[in-house]
Amino acid sequence: MVMKTPILICMLCFFTFYGYSEKRVCDKNEQQQEERDVTKQKIQSRKIAFFTEKLSLTPEEARKFWPMYNAYFNVREQLTSSFFKETCCKECRMEKGEKEVDILNLSDAEATKIVNDRAKLFELEKKFHNDLCKLFSPQRVVMYYCVEREFQRELLRRHSEGSAKTREPRRR
Repeated sequence: MVMKTPILICMLCFFTFYGYSEKRVCDKNEQQQEERDVTKQKIQSRKIAFFTEKLSLTPEEARKFWPMYNAYFNVREQLTSSFFKETCCKECRMEKGEKEVDILNLSDAEATKIVNDRAKLFELEKKFHNDLCKLFSPQRVVMYYCVEREFQRELLRRHSEGSAKTREPRRR
């Protein structure tokens, strides 16, 4: 009985700390997800304001454009996210206990799925382009593509400025 008590105490401490650390990891993941959601909402708000202003959308055009754009963007995000996670994201694969993707040694089924997902993405782009052409004049469609690119550059610029602020200065 004397020998069992220290072992039981050690086991109790281990499971207590293990449970606590698991809870902290879960809390941290939930907090990171909340931060991502807030960031996505901020980006979406900026995007709406940016596109509406740059494209000079009337209320009627905005009422037609935004549901069409949001549906397109959500499907595009799912397809590109799926492609990225399956082929490029080391961390995503490691979480599942998988090894890094060796693209040259993909099975035919894996390669076919990736190719089919890319084809779906191109079909989605084509459909969205056709829908834009129905809503806007050819000049405004071209303007849309320029505004989209300008918004992406603005996001990258803001991100790199934010990253530069959080980095430590180099020591010389």
